[in-house]
Amino acid sequence: LKFFTFFFFLFDFIVNFNKAFYSSGQLVMVRRKIARHYLKTWLVPDLLLLLLDFVLILLGVVSAAAQDSPILRLFSACRMLKVLRVNRLFRFMDRLMTLALSLGVRFMIQICGFVFVTLLVNHSLCCLWWVVGEHGPTDTGLRWIDLFSTTQQETELFYMYMTALHWTVAQMTLGATEVMPTNSTERMFTVFMLTTALIFGSTLIS
Repeated sequence: LKFFTFFFFLFDFIVNFNKAFYSSGQLVMVRRKIARHYLKTWLVPDLLLLLLDFVLILLGVVSAAAQDSPILRLFSACRMLKVLRVNRLFRFMDRLMTLALSLGVRFMIQICGFVFVTLLVNHSLCCLWWVVGEHGPTDTGLRWIDLFSTTQQETELFYMYMTALHWTVAQMTLGATEVMPTNSTERMFTVFMLTTALIFGSTLIS
């Protein structure tokens, strides 16, 4: 599956250098202008994601012991950047809906899409908060995840995920939660989340 996705997006990367685009109502088909347009939009994110996939495949092939290495876990966490590709899919679907669907149906689909993206973003941030609590450096010897671990292993995974998700939603909505940062790394991540939520909320209201 890793090889399939890598070669699929590699093919997509090459095709984008030959994909015409509209500019001011005019269809641009000159390859030099297409390449310049791609460079200004999605070339850098696509290239970084391709390199990320290549490194993950290489580490997995070279050594089975690398599966548990911190480097591989770091690169695996960075794969959440692939959510950038979802934005491209949404833009394409929006153009199709504009041509084929009524205003009311498009409005309902956009609401569902907004809810889906909100859940996806919160899920990604929830996983990052979990990684910070599990593997992040600590200068106090404490981690938030240690304070909420359960003794029942079969329920711990779901409980910890919901605890992390609760914390993430609370930060994004400026709500309340009993989960508190216990070291400088967790506190820096909390400050980042609160700042992001403040900017997002101000933009949404305005």
